[in-house]
Amino acid sequence: VAYQTLLEHQIDCLYLKDLLPLTDLTPNLMLMKLLVLNQHQGAEVARTVLRTAETREEYLRRLSLVETILVNKFPELSTVEIVKMLNLPTVDITQSRFYQEVSQAGRQEGRQEEAAMLISRLLTRRCGDLPVVLAERVSALSLAELEELGVALLDFTGIGDLESWLG
Repeated sequence: VAYQTLLEHQIDCLYLKDLLPLTDLTPNLMLMKLLVLNQHQGAEVARTVLRTAETREEYLRRLSLVETILVNKFPELSTVEIVKMLNLPTVDITQSRFYQEVSQAGRQEGRQEEAAMLISRLLTRRCGDLPVVLAERVSALSLAELEELGVALLDFTGIGDLESWLG
């Protein structure tokens, strides 16, 4: 009874199937629609969600959500199939002249950047969006520190754990 007014006047019920015929949706509603579409239709909507991102950060955030939805909705698909489904660019960088000429220091820096990006994505999944200050601190960690953080984050339950770990 206490919640009756709230339910009757302030909350709207939305059924995912009601999104199916709609086309002019916000990216968040398109992500919701992705939950009820088949593989072919879902691929089109997912590409639209990614294509309309205005910043790299927004693109990466959306990509993480799209990947999570597709992996859970279509568990039979491999990572390669999902990459193809989304038309994500794949390049064999090891065949490029630049890659072959990079020094050991450059390769080490590249591994550190890749590790920082992976750890950041894992932290975002575990703890939610990271404040800029924390994201910058994680990016500045050495490769060895990132490896330690990668193991430690398995036990994290929230952003406070990351703050404590960073000291």
